[in-house]
Amino acid sequence: GEAIDNESGIAKIEIVELNNRVVNIPVFNIGDTRVTFSSDKIDPNLRSSFTLRITNRAGCEVLADPVYVRLDPSAGQREFSFNMLHTDRFLYVNNNGLPKIHVSINNRALNLVANEEGEGRSGNTYFMLKEGQKLIDIASYLHEGENQVFVKCDATATGTADLLFADVQLGEIDDSIILPTAFALNQNYPNPFNPETRIAFDIPVNWSAPVTLRIYNMQGQLIQTLVDGVMPPGRHEVVWNGRDASGQPVATGMYFYQILSGEVKAVKKMMMTK
Repeated sequence: GEAIDNESGIAKIEIVELNNRVVNIPVFNIGDTRVTFSSDKIDPNLRSSFTLRITNRAGCEVLADPVYVRLDPSAGQREFSFNMLHTDRFLYVNNNGLPKIHVSINNRALNLVANEEGEGRSGNTYFMLKEGQKLIDIASYLHEGENQVFVKCDATATGTADLLFADVQLGEIDDSIILPTAFALNQNYPNPFNPETRIAFDIPVNWSAPVTLRIYNMQGQLIQTLVDGVMPPGRHEVVWNGRDASGQPVATGMYFYQILSGEVKAVKKMMMTK
């Protein structure tokens, strides 16, 4: 990492808190505008964080408390949950092969999907390179004080990814919106699932017809309606919690989800396991 103060320069850097990390701060001259420090994780299977107090020559202080997690399905590091402050508004992702990463912040989904371009977003889906870095401003997902964060990847995926939630922006944010050119219903994720799964669909530009997304069992009986109304263009994702319209858990087995909008009708299968 790097501490930067281009005004009066840095006077002091103190370690306030360490959680499963070692931080090395080199000797520097008072008044230096940039100080580069290093940090290493102790136990790779656990979440880690640290807090630094940085003071400049004018006496102004700032706390830096990034949170770091590594996703590595082959090592059993598939999901993490933790709380963090609203000041950690920048999400850095260094992807090394994962096709998809699911992040939930205060129960709002933020999906990272790898493609060849690795640029832009559609709705709450951000595109990243399969091998490369991504920076996202997640301020709109956060509220004052503590925020609940959940990070997960598919257990069968290959590759790793390093995620850093920090309060300092290092690099340019790619927030360009890519709107779909065609209506599409995507395969649910995960599948098979228990107890919940996510269903994504694309709505193209200038689409005005209402959208209906419903769940049916093998007998063709309606189980649940997830979407019923007009939706804006972009990629949308809804969560089915594996319950019917009355709130009761459904039985193990095959289910269909169907989307209807104007002349468009699409159906896909999914499997609930217990």
